[in-house]
Amino acid sequence: DVCYITTKAEQGREETMFMTTRKEAYYSNLRLSQIEEKIKAHPHFMRTSKYYLVNLTKIRGLKVSSARDLWFEGLDGPVVNAVSSAFLADFEKRFK
Repeated sequence: DVCYITTKAEQGREETMFMTTRKEAYYSNLRLSQIEEKIKAHPHFMRTSKYYLVNLTKIRGLKVSSARDLWFEGLDGPVVNAVSSAFLADFEKRFK
């Protein structure tokens, strides 16, 4: 049920958040790179930017402009700038 995994720094600490289709957020102290290593056997997850790992099976829409925003199953609004230009070519190959 995980739509995406993101990292954020608040008040001097870094947390990684798992967002689900039920709009539930779960947090971990693991770095995004550590989580990426643990889930690399799951082909439906991919890194799309420095800050995001996304579940390709949960994406319901994509808007490409100066930013690449993703809409996910169960979530109301888009995740803005979820795909950076460094990851765009690989994302486009896998998302088709």
